[in-house]
Amino acid sequence: MRNSAGLPQYTYDLHGLCVTAAVREVRVLIAEANARRRTGVKAPCSYCFVTGSGQYGNDSRIKAVLKNYCTGSGLRYEDVDGATIKIIARPYR
Repeated sequence: MRNSAGLPQYTYDLHGLCVTAAVREVRVLIAEANARRRTGVKAPCSYCFVTGSGQYGNDSRIKAVLKNYCTGSGLRYEDVDGATIKIIARPYR
């Protein structure tokens, strides 16, 4: 997944993705960051995902599913605003 133009670094726009594709993209980013950290390569500690506010269908479901994914995976998350979620990648221990 590439960062959308005009968004801050490590911020990704999930608009237009189905729920399954959005979760897959998030899982890949988190897994890649954790793999880099395990090998000693610097990687981001958190990512922000713009999910939308839920006015157009899938947007609100994506955010809810991402929260469930984080809870089930032991990841912390923060609601940045009504349309964005910040996921803190699990630090390498």
